Amino acid sequence: MSLILALLPAGQAGAEAPPAAAPLPKPVRERLLPAPKNGGFQMKDYFVWCGALIEAEGKCHLFASRWPKATGFPEGYRKHSVIVRAVADRPEGPFAFAEVALGPGDQGRWDGQALHNPKIIRYGGQYVLFLAEQAIRFVVIDRRITQGTRSETGRRWCERIWTVIATCAQQGRSVFEFLLDSVHAHFGGGSPPSLLPSGP
Repeated sequence: MSLILALLPAGQAGAEAPPAAAPLPKPVRERLLPAPKNGGFQMKDYFVWCGALIEAEGKCHLFASRWPKATGFPEGYRKHSVIVRAVADRPEGPFAFAEVALGPGDQGRWDGQALHNPKIIRYGGQYVLFLAEQAIRFVVIDRRITQGTRSETGRRWCERIWTVIATCAQQGRSVFEFLLDSVHAHFGGGSPPSLLPSGP
């Protein structure tokens, strides 16, 4: 079998002109507008970081990390950071403090340390608040060292093994024994161990 290529001169019937290139957007520095005076969100005597904005019921709600300046940086956020909510009429502010959305908890709880990096979304008619917590700091370190994963299967594995590690640490359980019991249950047809806490 032979393959014959026919090259047609530009402009001949059957040939199409290449599409015009889309104009390049202006550089970011040329698209920035002046910041409004007294805009944004600040609180006296506090560091305020990691803002996440969402609009609801005609208002702009800003969720942010906050911790006292007296506790220092970066040491302070590791034990004293909380998630606060502030409200404004416009995305650029000024925002007024509304409440502490998630405050410091019992050090033995999942939310007991360093509530940080909030992200708020609307899903299924409800609002879901995500945040980072000091108890899963090892996840950040792991991702930095290993460069994460590039497959859906890899992501599922990481989610599950990290959940097991963090939960077992909170409950004072052995990760190895949990995984061993899980493997025995899988191949032996028994009931898998649970990560849900037992007792009060």
